[in-house]
Amino acid sequence: MKKFISLLAVSLFLNIFCFGQNGQVNGNVKDNSNQPIPYATVQIMKSGGSAIIKATVSGNNGSFQISKIDNGNYIIDISSIGFEKQSTLFTVDSAHEIINLPDFTLIAAKNILEGITVSTGKKFIEVKADK
Repeated sequence: MKKFISLLAVSLFLNIFCFGQNGQVNGNVKDNSNQPIPYATVQIMKSGGSAIIKATVSGNNGSFQISKIDNGNYIIDISSIGFEKQSTLFTVDSAHEIINLPDFTLIAAKNILEGITVSTGKKFIEVKADK
């Protein structure tokens, strides 16, 4: 009987452990002209925290999917070079295990570097051999 109870306890623990990470979030990243943005960075953080829980990049068609997310409140950050970062909140719970987020439309960044000027000058100290 003791073996049965301990086996039952272990199996219940394993079921809880295995099914604890069951959330999934899906979405698409596009630009202002409704074109997909490939390879955009997608990061998930706990709401109120700054540590990244999960991360991925969008595919060639701008879509992304992150699975095995614990229940809780999260912030998702979407960013790509040349675009402003966008964030939104979402919640994973037993009623909302698969979340299909609305499309993210990234806006082109306004502070893109247009050019660089490189200038040089004469050295202050000049060293010559044998003089």
